[in-house]
Amino acid sequence: MDKGYKIAHLSNASHIEIENAVYSGYSLYFIYFGHFRLAAGGLSQDIISAAIVLIPPGMRHSLEISDASIPFYSFVLRLSVEYVDALLTRSDDYGYIIRSTVNRRKYMYPMGNVEFCRIRIKLVNFLEQYYSEHFGKDEHLGLLLEELILTANTVIYEMNYSDTTEGLAPALSHYLIDYIDKHYAENITLETIADQYFISRFHIAHYFKDTIGIPFKQYLNQKRLEHVRTALLTGENISSTFPNYGFNDYSSLFRAFKKEYGMSPKEYKDKFLLRVK
Repeated sequence: MDKGYKIAHLSNASHIEIENAVYSGYSLYFIYFGHFRLAAGGLSQDIISAAIVLIPPGMRHSLEISDASIPFYSFVLRLSVEYVDALLTRSDDYGYIIRSTVNRRKYMYPMGNVEFCRIRIKLVNFLEQYYSEHFGKDEHLGLLLEELILTANTVIYEMNYSDTTEGLAPALSHYLIDYIDKHYAENITLETIADQYFISRFHIAHYFKDTIGIPFKQYLNQKRLEHVRTALLTGENISSTFPNYGFNDYSSLFRAFKKEYGMSPKEYKDKFLLRVK
C-alpha cells in the first residue's frame, strides 16, 4: 500500500471471503449485489446488495457469503491511516462516514439503487484508471479516489439530512439551537457539535451565518451573555460565578459583556437591579 490505498475484487469467481480479518487501516467495502453476513465490533448484520461497509483500523471482522447460490460481487478499498488523516486535514467532509462509524458503531450503510449508482459511477472511473497504464496515472488516481470518497460521504450525509438545499434539515437546525441552549456553559466549539451530530464544521458555520445571520461564536457568546444578564438581575455575584456561563475568566466575560451591552456587568447590575426589585 505504497500510495496509501489498495483495492481488491470480491466475488463468487474470486473465491475470496473475509474471515476474522484485522487490518491496520480503514476497510471500505462497496457491495454491488449478493447476500452475506457482516460480523464486526460485536455486531452481526445481514446485507443484501447496494451498500457500503466501513471497518475502522484494528477491528476484527468477517464478511461471509450467506447464500452461495446468489451471485456476490463487491470491491474492498484499503486506506491507510496516514492517507485518511491527510484528507481530514484538508476537509472534515471526507470523514462523515468515519465519525458516524466510530461514534455510533454503525458499520453498514444500505441505500437505494439511485444513491448507490452515484457512488458506483465514481468507483468505476477509479477502477478504469487503477487497472490501466498511461501517463499521469498516479495523479489521476489520487484525484479520482478523493472524488469517490467525497461522493460516498456526501450520499450518506444527504440520506441522513435530505434537505440539502438549505444545508441542514429543519429538525437538525432545531437540535443545534437546543444543544447550545443546554450546553452553553461548557466548552462548545464547532468541532464539538460536528462530532455530536456527525456533520462538518463547514455546514454548521454556514448555517449560523446564512440562516441566523451571525457567526456561530457570536451566537454562543450572546446566549451566554443573556444568562449572565439574567443572573445579574437576581443579584448574583458574577465575578465569582463566571465559569457557570462558559467563560474561562472574569476578564473575558467583562470584555464580552461591555462590548454587547455598552456597560460593565457592575454598571448594568447597579442600573437595572433596583428597577427589577
